[in-house]
Amino acid sequence: MTFDSRRWAFVGFVPITIALLAASCESPPSVVRESPNIVGDPRATDEAERATETNLHGLGYLGSDGFTVWDDTEIRQSYGATNFREVSVLDEYLKAAPGDPASVAHSGASNFDFWCIESAGLDKYCVAGIGASGDFILERWELVPATVASRSEPAARPLVVTQSGEVLSKDFQKTRIFEGPLGVSVISVGFDPEERFMLALLTDDQGLTTIYKFDNVKGAVPIPVYDSITYPELATLGHFNRFDHKATLSRVWILSALSLYGDLQMMMFDDDNDGEFDGEPLIGNDEYFESVGYPVVFPYWDSLDGSGY
Repeated sequence: MTFDSRRWAFVGFVPITIALLAASCESPPSVVRESPNIVGDPRATDEAERATETNLHGLGYLGSDGFTVWDDTEIRQSYGATNFREVSVLDEYLKAAPGDPASVAHSGASNFDFWCIESAGLDKYCVAGIGASGDFILERWELVPATVASRSEPAARPLVVTQSGEVLSKDFQKTRIFEGPLGVSVISVGFDPEERFMLALLTDDQGLTTIYKFDNVKGAVPIPVYDSITYPELATLGHFNRFDHKATLSRVWILSALSLYGDLQMMMFDDDNDGEFDGEPLIGNDEYFESVGYPVVFPYWDSLDGSGY
């Protein structure tokens, strides 16, 4: 979920349905990856298998209320934001016992204007923005069970409990991953599903756009991954999506284009899912990716965003 970097309004991005891409784009780089060894055509995957694969990671989507939603068999969790300062989360209990709450709302306020929110799954969030001094700020926000002692105003925010005594209320536990003069515009952030690292796509005051990687620890050192000097297309890309490629089992991060710039995409590969990107990214449209063995249609990919490919 991303705020437009030009600060027009809060905008939630649905992970792009890649199969819709069709227009032409700049020629891809000369780097050639070996085409994956695909046996048969995964596009024949039936609906039952597709549903099973989606449920492995939850279902993420944008509803009309602008919330992104994660589902599992017990809970549906949606999240959004208000006024660039507060994160709102709603837990809906899909198997609530009679008399128990069917849903519980949680919220947390920041002391800086955040531009982007992303989730690694239930209760796991990263929040990024620009502080009053102009510094880039990246934080990890984790929802943890609340206690009376953890609440500064327990009377105003009473705990919600089930009839059996289970506490359903949660509070945000926040960790500042980074703060410093790294960029003046936050385009997108990404959160590794295994929670090992975060990514930030930033533009500095000279117009350079860079993907930075941060270990998921307090005071992490930003590591430049790719920049718009080497890959000018980065200046037109706007949102991270996470997938596993079914044939190669590679973890692939896909950056999709901002809506103003058509269908261009960048694929970044972590071939053995060790948390490190391998080789150079591939840049192109759907026709190009089909030609190199990475068709950008659902059955080839296992979405880690719950986008339903």
